[in-house]
Amino acid sequence: MRAFWQQCEGQIVDGFPLEQYLGGDDSAVFLTHRAPDSSGKAAIKLIHADAESSESQLGRWRRASEFTHPNLLRLYERGRGQLNGVPLLYVVMDFADENLAQVLPERALTSDEMREMIQPALRALAFLHASGFVHGRLKPSNFLAVGNVLKLSSDGAREIGAGATPADDVWALGVTLVEALTQKAPDVNSADLGVGFPPEFRDIVRNSLRRDPRDRWTVAQIQQRLSPARAGVRKQIYAIAAGVVMLLLAMVAGTRLIHQGSEAPVAQTQPPPPVAAPREKPSPVSPPPKVTTRSSGSDVIHEVMPDVLDRARNSIHGKVDVEVRIDVNESGNVQRATLASHGPSKYFADASLKAAQRWKFAPGRGSGTWMLRFEFTKAGTKVTRSRMR
Repeated sequence: MRAFWQQCEGQIVDGFPLEQYLGGDDSAVFLTHRAPDSSGKAAIKLIHADAESSESQLGRWRRASEFTHPNLLRLYERGRGQLNGVPLLYVVMDFADENLAQVLPERALTSDEMREMIQPALRALAFLHASGFVHGRLKPSNFLAVGNVLKLSSDGAREIGAGATPADDVWALGVTLVEALTQKAPDVNSADLGVGFPPEFRDIVRNSLRRDPRDRWTVAQIQQRLSPARAGVRKQIYAIAAGVVMLLLAMVAGTRLIHQGSEAPVAQTQPPPPVAAPREKPSPVSPPPKVTTRSSGSDVIHEVMPDVLDRARNSIHGKVDVEVRIDVNESGNVQRATLASHGPSKYFADASLKAAQRWKFAPGRGSGTWMLRFEFTKAGTKVTRSRMR
């Protein structure tokens, strides 16, 4: 089916253009816009229309579109269409920048990142369960980043009953938690989570993956396990707001996904997430980029190193490589800079591109095309350059 969906790029379903195939097999997601003159991105999901279940599916999407929780993906238009004679159902929703499934092939989450991710997810699940619904499809690809807000998908939500219970969501949450922290699915037949598994999440996993659904913890119990009362009173109020922004930038070393910023105030009955140790208050002003001036005998007069935050650098495991191709004119100025290899991180790629645009070369002697290779590690940043022509 993947080949079929890829061939559908550029077509239109019920007025919605399929601008770019984003993924899927049995179903597919495309980049679209909700109106011809709209600059805001949206996503459209397509599934095959089944004569027996189409109406019930459209009904579930209609009910899910009424959800207004800040940590649930918003659904908009829905309906019927067809592509190449194939009848389809579609639903239009918020466009997600990235998802957890894109992070895990690169690295596992840290305990801090998991705390930032699981709290909004729990709030969304608590809302669904209190509303008489279950999520039904908790897995890494359905933990989404929309701007700087973490959201769960909502197109699979269904009413509690007929084999769909909140305990099913708790089981799926436990599985996802293990995958996020270890990069592999848990062995549900074994209680061994490994020596390196974060202790604060052991109880949650074990009580989420109990065989008997009646023995599993509820979402409220998981929230209570993570409450500040168990970790001590959190005194650094500034870190709640500033730390969230910094975490977004740090996560971009693998993705932007795990940053959590809420669009609505958190209820007083849901205290802010705990931390294992107090956060260091970040500097409100980033240091200026490092500029190195070369002697007049060199082809390069000014080297500008990428300006990256310490929190982002400390999230690196191993190294991050970014290559930027630059065209230098006769005056020695960078006329054009493009990413030749952006690596796993949009954040470090953008920082490299901005730095490369500010390089200065010797007039005449430095003109031509160059390749700049930036290597980021926790220890610092190195750059090597090579002339292409």
